[in-house]
Amino acid sequence: KFTNLNFSPFLSSLFQGKDAPVDPWEDSNFRLYKVVDRFGFVHETELPSYDSVEEKQKHTEVERTTKWLKMLKNWDKYKNSEKVILLLTALISL
Repeated sequence: KFTNLNFSPFLSSLFQGKDAPVDPWEDSNFRLYKVVDRFGFVHETELPSYDSVEEKQKHTEVERTTKWLKMLKNWDKYKNSEKVILLLTALISL
């Protein structure tokens, strides 16, 4: 079944190590990686690099999303808890 496959280009680049040629899309400096934001939107100009504050905000957002998803999966358990009532009251008042 595998007689038509040719692994020699892959193996030769594997054995070359750091000196192996790199395709443009594999390079971390590829332009497309610098114009796509974290939501997948493509921008015309290069985006600024993330700083530590933005990384922390993104991490906090992911943690909050994870907590809400966990809570929504077990909604019957959490729907009448004081914590949910306080959270929803805070969200509504915004």
